Amino acid sequence: MKDINFQYSDSQPKIISNVNLKINKGEFIVITGRSGSGKSTLALILSGFIPHLIGGTYTGEVIYQGIETRSLTLGEISQLVGLVHQDPENQIVTSNVLEEVAFGPENLNLPKEEILERISLCLSATNLDELISRGTNELSGGEKQRVALASLLAMGGSVLILDEPTSYLDIVNRAQVLKTLQKLNLSQNMTIIVIDHQPEIYKDLLTRLIVLEKGSIIGDYYAEEIDYTPYQVSVNSLKKIRILPPNNSIDNILQTDEYSVFLKNTKILSDISLKINSGLIYGIIGRNGSGKTTFANSLLNLHTNKGKMSIFGKNTAKKPTHEIAKDCGLIFQNPNHQIFEQTVKKEILFAPSNLNLDSELTDEKIHQLLVDSSLEQYKNSPPFGLSFGEKRRLTVISIDVYSPSILILDEPFIGQDRYNFEFILKILQKRKENGLTSVIISHRKELFNLVDRFIIFDQGHLIGEGNPREVLPIIKSKHLYPIMEEI
Repeated sequence: MKDINFQYSDSQPKIISNVNLKINKGEFIVITGRSGSGKSTLALILSGFIPHLIGGTYTGEVIYQGIETRSLTLGEISQLVGLVHQDPENQIVTSNVLEEVAFGPENLNLPKEEILERISLCLSATNLDELISRGTNELSGGEKQRVALASLLAMGGSVLILDEPTSYLDIVNRAQVLKTLQKLNLSQNMTIIVIDHQPEIYKDLLTRLIVLEKGSIIGDYYAEEIDYTPYQVSVNSLKKIRILPPNNSIDNILQTDEYSVFLKNTKILSDISLKINSGLIYGIIGRNGSGKTTFANSLLNLHTNKGKMSIFGKNTAKKPTHEIAKDCGLIFQNPNHQIFEQTVKKEILFAPSNLNLDSELTDEKIHQLLVDSSLEQYKNSPPFGLSFGEKRRLTVISIDVYSPSILILDEPFIGQDRYNFEFILKILQKRKENGLTSVIISHRKELFNLVDRFIIFDQGHLIGEGNPREVLPIIKSKHLYPIMEEI
């Protein structure tokens, strides 16, 4: 990369500024930096999406093996380099897993036998063999992430760029993906470039760590020089929230009995019976595809369900979603599914205004929310122009702003650097101090030092509940998390 500069529009600052970077064949590089520092934009430039597909003011050169990418078509670049996007839904184009993995090689007009061989190898490498006939719209976030990776591997390029490739993955599938990347890097000499806020995940694989800040490279370190501490959330900041006693605890504010959930007449969750109390932080955990997100969405009647579900003792079976949302707010797994308005400020007002809960929302309070979430400079900007991590913070504050008694956060930490992770922790701490309930769905190991109680799903069933120590045997037997000594 030579003197790369890029801005999406004249009214916005440069996203990438004076970047010069040399990458050797066979390197394993991790790029990290604060949320909004330009990491994903850099990936779009490296993969040719900028300037071939995405507009803006672009200067400089990206050269692969002596060829400047502007002299190639995007199709030609795709045979050299593949990009797994931060949001895997952005690149899934077919209706089932087999077709998705075959799509790239078919467009290269490869012989049928070679296409089938590539499909078999890539499905095995990403632990997707059992999902080969599944519809892509039926997959969980982690399963979609693996499908996107498999479809790029099937293209057979020499450079692979991955934007937060393990963010939705459980520990077993994450280990499989890391093993696959290591094998590609070492045995096939493939160049791997990973963008991630958690570089320590790759400490046994990477050769270099590159740090971005405000679109510029401020650090370029070889493996033996790296200090991972600045990128890790303090255990003490997690524990101080967990040890807070519940405030004005009320039993069974949310309760399900023999509760089942269906998608397209297929039972996804069976006979879920649980009780949630006020003033606590819960963690819902389980392998990819175990039903965690489906369960969360069903609580607001977004999926067909049978059995009893009540909030504050009132049956919600026939309640419309907007009425349930007054007591039970939901932050979707994918922030792109939950953005409706034309500006960031209007997005914050959207839910409170529609639920008639905006009487106390002053301009001063909204300003402080924007400042605390590092979104103040985007107040009057379109929310879809934000980075993925910025969109995630926007969806968190746009639901928490009206303080629902129960807040369900599906993968709230995706796309967040350490500082913005701690911003979300402050929201959770404040809710707990105010006697409000938070329910987090996440694969992040930090949950073990944060949550009061776990709810564990496996293959559509509730298989365990309890505090972190009580559920440890289940967690170990199901290989759900790396167990940390600090628990």
